[in-house]
Amino acid sequence: MRELRLKLKRKVSSRNDVVGLLRSPGDAARIERGRPRVLVIKCPSGCGEEVAINLDRQAGKAWRFYQRRGAITLFPSVWRDTGCECHFIVARNKIYVFEFEQDNDQEQIEEPLLEIGTVDENSVLSALSPTVLESIDVIADRLVALPWDVLIMCRRLVNSGKAIEGVGLRRGLFRRR
Repeated sequence: MRELRLKLKRKVSSRNDVVGLLRSPGDAARIERGRPRVLVIKCPSGCGEEVAINLDRQAGKAWRFYQRRGAITLFPSVWRDTGCECHFIVARNKIYVFEFEQDNDQEQIEEPLLEIGTVDENSVLSALSPTVLESIDVIADRLVALPWDVLIMCRRLVNSGKAIEGVGLRRGLFRRR
């Protein structure tokens, strides 16, 4: 896994305003018209393409956008299905780029992603439903926390036998044991 910095160059009002603004991998511009609409990132793979990430649920499938203390986080990860097929996570103004052979190794992402002190196992455990498998973003909203922190803690709770994660298409859904 490679790590680089997300560099927000500017907030703009249209896609045309982004032209020529993003020069290096990780450079980004946020398109806003009343609220965040799109985050455009110069692909962190270094392929040179710009990746437009929809942040507006009214415009279709959208990523969750968080900005806390000036740092941007997106959820879930971005996995390009065209071009270089880059797979990456944006968390706290850092971009974590997965190498193809390593894919989505839980151990590999856990330490760099987790900000110590943001959530603890007991608060996440108490936020988990005892009966229904729930998504990370629902649990994170309940805790007013970032989904990546909650995901890491949920996986730790599963490893310690205190929680259950769904399998197959329900992977990434959790409940208390």
